[in-house]
Amino acid sequence: MLIDGNFSESEIRPRQYLGALSALRLLEELQKKRYHDNAGDKEVDFIDAERRLIYVVDLSRWAVLALVGSAPESLYRQLAGFLLNYILSRPCLGVHFSTEGPETFVIEFSFPYWVWRTSKTLIRDHRAKSSDEKSLRSSLDVSFLRTLAGSQSDIEGIDAIYSSHVSCIVTGYDQFRWTCILLCEAWFEVEVIGLPTLDSIARYEGEQQDVAESFGVVKPSDPLLRGKSDMFDSTAEMWLPRPYFLRALEIRLRQIYTEVDGVFNNIDRWMKGINEQHHRLLQRLHKSARDHQTATRWEDILDELDDFEESISDAEGIVKSLAQTVEEIVSSGNLFMTTDVNYFLHTEGRPGDMSACYPYLSQIRRIFSDFRKLRPRFDKLQTQYQEMIKHGKAARAKALLRIKLNKVQQPMVTPSSISVPASAVTHQQSMVVRVASWMTIISQPLVNIAAVFGCDDIVKYGRTPANFVISLALMSLAMAVIIGICIRLASGNFAWPFTNRYRQTGTATTAISNLRDNPEETIDGHTAHPVQRCPTLHTRFMNWWQGYRVEDRLPFRAAIAIVPPPPPSIELTVLSFRSDTDSREQHDHSDQAAPEAGSVVMAHDRS
Repeated sequence: MLIDGNFSESEIRPRQYLGALSALRLLEELQKKRYHDNAGDKEVDFIDAERRLIYVVDLSRWAVLALVGSAPESLYRQLAGFLLNYILSRPCLGVHFSTEGPETFVIEFSFPYWVWRTSKTLIRDHRAKSSDEKSLRSSLDVSFLRTLAGSQSDIEGIDAIYSSHVSCIVTGYDQFRWTCILLCEAWFEVEVIGLPTLDSIARYEGEQQDVAESFGVVKPSDPLLRGKSDMFDSTAEMWLPRPYFLRALEIRLRQIYTEVDGVFNNIDRWMKGINEQHHRLLQRLHKSARDHQTATRWEDILDELDDFEESISDAEGIVKSLAQTVEEIVSSGNLFMTTDVNYFLHTEGRPGDMSACYPYLSQIRRIFSDFRKLRPRFDKLQTQYQEMIKHGKAARAKALLRIKLNKVQQPMVTPSSISVPASAVTHQQSMVVRVASWMTIISQPLVNIAAVFGCDDIVKYGRTPANFVISLALMSLAMAVIIGICIRLASGNFAWPFTNRYRQTGTATTAISNLRDNPEETIDGHTAHPVQRCPTLHTRFMNWWQGYRVEDRLPFRAAIAIVPPPPPSIELTVLSFRSDTDSREQHDHSDQAAPEAGSVVMAHDRS
């Protein structure tokens, strides 16, 4: 939209309102003559465009060409930085003056912000970057916050956060000849028939129809000021660059604050539910670890917790980006209110200019104060997400430690309790052992021969084929003998001199039930058990060692008489027990023993 006119002698002289323009039509209108060529121009109906307002929604590449292609010398030097701030979404607020070319002033602001919208589908920005074909502005689906909070409401559509930007520049030679360009966005808005959004072109076209139908009773509103003021305001302040800029800054800052505050409130309203769901999930994890549940059960809970905390991390990243945006706006505002604000307080000898800026500056300062209060709220929200992630990591580590301890403390499972037959596994293991054993046996002679042939400095043994064959035969024979001896020792068939095959038979009665092979067997009669009493080489050495200088090695046993083992000619007869208590009593009073009251050990001379 293009709005031209001038204000002179308390009279407003606007040019014809053209309505919505395409990029090509905007280029044509901007290339038209703006001022009279000279004082002798006889064109009476010509209206100087001392104040030029350009309103662009969703700037396209063709609109950029229209602005750059029609810009005069006083404007094109400033357009590059202005458009770059808008495209790259960089914050900017300040005043500066040109040092090259025409002497012009520049007042501009440029702020990124975020909006929350709920729609049936996720909306994408149709404007794409030529470098990577990605959308100029981002779209984030945040419907997962409902799921995290456990919401059961029947909310249709998608909750999304869209990035947006608004930029404005006021530049000119003086306060009578200046241009204002405002770039805003409405690509994320869902148009409803009959209810256009505040920044849409359709809204102001509809107002123009109302103006025509009412014969001038209804006045069109200014799109750059978001309809908060008339397009051709009769007050002189709106025809001056500084008050107009401050009014636009105030309105757009309030718009940005409302949108960002709405994003915060929408995220914060799910925070309580998210915290409760996370707490329940941690309780389930601890319960599964404490109740010795199956591995599949707690692994499923861990997977669910990982997915939950991954979504929390995404939400925390979104909040962090919002906090950074607010911080950039606050920083720009602080710098502006301490330095560049002086430009709006200097009257330059023109009464009324300074007083006209006071109301707008007070509102701007108030909005920046609201932004400063909003930043700690985002920081607090971000801290809550970080604390949840931290608690989740600690709870996960604690649960895994408990699960590991439970595995260690579980009793060893006996083979009889295993329902799966292990015959295949046992056979496989035995085959592995056999193969490894035979490989060792076969390779051992070769290893020994290599060792012998390698000691030629010590053992003079010629390295000839005959010696090799002889050595291999001898080593193989020796290996076979060693294997045979080991097998006989392991099977018990080769007992001398390590075991004693002498057995002496004695009589013994059946004792307590745990000494019998069959616990159900009745205690009747006598049973003869072989008793081995002949000492072997090992037992003789141990007996000698136990008695060797016992007074020096074990002083506390000096007073205890060491009873030697009974001679081989002694026979032990074990009588049945009734109780352990009676056994001890019968042992202490052997002379009062009775067959039915306990057990004693009686020695009988075999001779």
